[in-house]
Amino acid sequence: MAYALCVLIFFISLLQFALTENSFKNFQVQFRKKYVNNSELLLREQIFAKNLEQIEQHNARFRQGLVTYEMGVNKFSDLTSEEFQAFLRAKESPLPVQEKWLESTESPPDSIDWRELGAVTEVKDQGICGACWAFSATGTLEGLYQQKYGELLSFSEQQLLDCDSSAVGCNGGIVQYALQYVAESGLKIGEEYPYVQEKLTCQNTTNQTVKVYTKNYVGIPSYNETELKKAVGLIGPISVAFDANLIQHYTAGIFDGTNCTNNVNHAVLAVGYDIDKESNTSYWLLKNSWGLDWGEEGYFRMTFSEDGKGLCGIVRQSCYPDGIFNSKVIDDSDDSDDSGGSVTTSKPNAGNFISLNKWIALILGVLLKFNF
Repeated sequence: MAYALCVLIFFISLLQFALTENSFKNFQVQFRKKYVNNSELLLREQIFAKNLEQIEQHNARFRQGLVTYEMGVNKFSDLTSEEFQAFLRAKESPLPVQEKWLESTESPPDSIDWRELGAVTEVKDQGICGACWAFSATGTLEGLYQQKYGELLSFSEQQLLDCDSSAVGCNGGIVQYALQYVAESGLKIGEEYPYVQEKLTCQNTTNQTVKVYTKNYVGIPSYNETELKKAVGLIGPISVAFDANLIQHYTAGIFDGTNCTNNVNHAVLAVGYDIDKESNTSYWLLKNSWGLDWGEEGYFRMTFSEDGKGLCGIVRQSCYPDGIFNSKVIDDSDDSDDSGGSVTTSKPNAGNFISLNKWIALILGVLLKFNF
């Protein structure tokens, strides 16, 4: 009896090995994986097998209703969790939330999907370059540009990679800085400055092909999911960053953020929100930049938080452009061409305070001169 059991276990193990080996070969073909030598091949197959076991264990819990999203094999399935985390390159922004913010008392809609309103370009693929910050920045510019001018254009991530001196190319960047670069230099469309997955020398951007400018960025109050919903519902697609360590194997469903942190390392685009009718779960609809073969055809869903502060740091440094323009804004106090969306925004005019201070100083000087 014991001998028969040992034989059975042996054949089950052999079958599992054969299935894993076959799965790995299919994985190599599907995602066009090539390795430098046999040692690399064996290492990646071992990592793949370990990841596949994790995926199967997670999906068993999904079938039992214990988790709200599925895992699956994707282009990252031959990476360790440490290697995947090294690929995530969004940086934490040291910049403050801007004073300019929503003054509208209008309530956001119960649900919205900016794809249905024509304000979202096709899913893009950043490839091996850690340029998520650039794709998130162009995404919010594209959405607001479409709302103002009625034309959906795809802007150049490569220009941001090459020319935004505040970033380190494929090694990371900050969306807020990228929008400040656009305010100063403008941004071309992708066809004029195509993406090549590596940082190159900055090309001349002073010609007539520059299509969009902004004045600055508008930061959404941190850890306030209500304000993010207001922005997505009333303004348009919004840049968000979050802790993406746990979405390596995500394939479908509503990511619940269990065990993630508020330490952001990946930037994406919030293009909508809704409520799942079966589970009555409110969720964000997020556009990623990892191609159509990741997640739900390039998108994923994340549940709203119970405390209103947002899961995984998603409301820690969300932002959008401060107006959309066809030419550089010289006078920041001139809001006559501000895109504004359906929300009126304003900020203090620093020039008025400076003029007042000058008058006060002048009056005090006169009083002191005549010993008043």
